[in-house]
Amino acid sequence: MKAAIGSTVLIQIFFIFLGIYISFLAISVNYSQAFRTKNGIISIIEQYEGYDENSTGPGTAAGTIDEFLGRILYTDEYIIMPISAGGVGTYYSVTTFISFDFPVVGNLLRFPITGETRVMINK
Repeated sequence: MKAAIGSTVLIQIFFIFLGIYISFLAISVNYSQAFRTKNGIISIIEQYEGYDENSTGPGTAAGTIDEFLGRILYTDEYIIMPISAGGVGTYYSVTTFISFDFPVVGNLLRFPITGETRVMINK
């Protein structure tokens, strides 16, 4: 009887560590996707030397970003904020998010990942 109880506890400890391992794996996959998305958006903004959210469609930064997000299947929110660089130009702050949406309780955790473009000189 003593051996049966010991093996049950051992199996429970195994499942706890397995759950922790799978959680870390899921977090790292979500983090890498959000990081790759942020870097892709920054590259597109630098390629087009700016971002105008009002001009959409192919051949614009906003249209290319939408196409990029559709290709990599990124479904979370992203924020692009222009910041003035002291009258010299503008740079953009790009924020993507890691979120964990659980079936019963909903979206519990949400972490931002932020990056900035280089300064784009006003013409």
